[in-house]
Amino acid sequence: EGTLICTVVQDRADAFASALEDDGIDAAVVGQVTEVEHGAVLVTDRGDEALEHPGLDPFWGAFGRWAEEAAGIRDRT
Repeated sequence: EGTLICTVVQDRADAFASALEDDGIDAAVVGQVTEVEHGAVLVTDRGDEALEHPGLDPFWGAFGRWAEEAAGIRDRT
């Protein structure tokens, strides 16, 4: 099981979701990409909420170090 998030041209989003549904894949249009000056905003029936970037997930730094070690590019220190 997994999750797939796709960015699709707005006027084709519903057809794209329908095509996935036709193949037995649950799908929904959940958002809209806007101009950068609008920032990242979560829009719900309770109102709008500005979203802040959470920063670097420590997993990716650890994964990068592990990958370099596994490839012999980096020594374990």
